[in-house]
Amino acid sequence: QEIDYLKKGIITGFVVQNPFQIGYLGVKTLYEHLAGIKKAPARIDTGVVWVDMKNFNQPDIQKILYPLK
Repeated sequence: QEIDYLKKGIITGFVVQNPFQIGYLGVKTLYEHLAGIKKAPARIDTGVVWVDMKNFNQPDIQKILYPLK
């Protein structure tokens, strides 16, 4: 719905998270913790991306918005 609103000009942009980055950091952190390499932090910043019509068609943004394509 947010993508539709952006394309229609109802909103100027929105914030998204990268699901693959979230998964990667979760597995990496768990592995390092269980292997005794590093203690798991209380919080992990997985990052966010601002999406607007200026960057909407960029390949890296499209990969986040449509991860299964």
